[in-house]
Amino acid sequence: MQPTKQPRFPDYAFVYRDASSIRWDSTDYELYCLPVDGFTLADEFAQIRSAVLNEYGDNLMLIANTVFLEMPDDIIEMVKGRAA
Repeated sequence: MQPTKQPRFPDYAFVYRDASSIRWDSTDYELYCLPVDGFTLADEFAQIRSAVLNEYGDNLMLIANTVFLEMPDDIIEMVKGRAA
């Protein structure tokens, strides 16, 4: 029997306790933002970073080889700007 593969990153199941609109998907191991009127994708990324930092003390960062999938260049630049 093969051991179950574990994610290479933390489980953020309790991120909702930050009282923000951020949630953790334990099936796909991803953070997401509930719909917030007027939020851009860059706002959502900033909210995710803030919630994880407040609840877990983890500072999420983009690295030089971060790959953005199916995002327009202008949105990528906005997200990168909010990550700085």
